[in-house]
Amino acid sequence: MPRHLFLYGPTACGKSTAILRALGPARRLAGGYRTLRLWKGDVRAGFRQIPANSPEGTDAPWAEADGGVFLTLGPGEGEKRLHPDVLLNETLPLLEAEAPFYIIDECGGRELMLRPFRDALVRRLTGPAPVVGVWKGEPGAGSRKELLDPGFRREWEALRELLQNHPDILLLKAGTGQEMVRAVQSWMEENGVTG
Repeated sequence: MPRHLFLYGPTACGKSTAILRALGPARRLAGGYRTLRLWKGDVRAGFRQIPANSPEGTDAPWAEADGGVFLTLGPGEGEKRLHPDVLLNETLPLLEAEAPFYIIDECGGRELMLRPFRDALVRRLTGPAPVVGVWKGEPGAGSRKELLDPGFRREWEALRELLQNHPDILLLKAGTGQEMVRAVQSWMEENGVTG
């Protein structure tokens, strides 16, 4: 098992949940970030990135006062608004802080257009500390209209190429919840990730 493991697959198929379940108490030692889906009632309203070692799950109610929202979803279908200041001032320090291993949950979005963020991500993916995460990946795995933007697509494809071709990275298609948990547990054993 390579040093870095990324799961990819359909939206809401349990990738992040499988990572959290497999890590168990070891999660408290993780660096990096996780992504919370934020809901207003039964409507997804945005996304917040939180410290990887946070005890929160994968979903939370929208709370304006909480801050840290890096992506808001507009009232129209598919309307998204990125908040670069949140990514650069709140999420980037989580990615750069020292830790024995990292969770990078949901990489492969518009954050790739922010050079400091993208460079820090590449450093983490080519560095010695183990990383487990979710690649917000392939077309057909949810709404990926941003892939129509040539500049974004170029950055996205460059990172996908790194994930697919680097000898220390395994890009693994999501299976059943139990299959994904077992894959993360194997990654933990082979990389000395313990709680």
